[in-house]
Amino acid sequence: MARDISDATPIASRDALGELEKASASDSNNLQNLFTWAMVLSSMGRNDDAIEKYREILTRDPKNLQARYNCAALLERAGKLAAAIEEIRAALQVAPDNEMLRSLLARLVDVQRRQQLPMILGPPR
Repeated sequence: MARDISDATPIASRDALGELEKASASDSNNLQNLFTWAMVLSSMGRNDDAIEKYREILTRDPKNLQARYNCAALLERAGKLAAAIEEIRAALQVAPDNEMLRSLLARLVDVQRRQQLPMILGPPR
């Protein structure tokens, strides 16, 4: 029986994570299990682990736009803008007309540019 983990407590998240680990061990090719596992890890604040799971999915299914988007969002939260931009550019290779991805890429590039501006200009005098 599948659980709804959207409002999971930390204990329920740990239980769901344990179940996903067992399911993944028995069927290592099931990308849906990996995707759910990544989402549970993210909901628990284990973003680095979630990014690792999304990247595992993308190794097997490079055209998985939802995994790319989620991975990029976590990378952005971690302050890894260059990596987030790289993920969105890869997603745009699959779906070049996707306006949501195009707008996200523009926003990320803008944020990156604004963060680099002080380094370019140097310290205030």
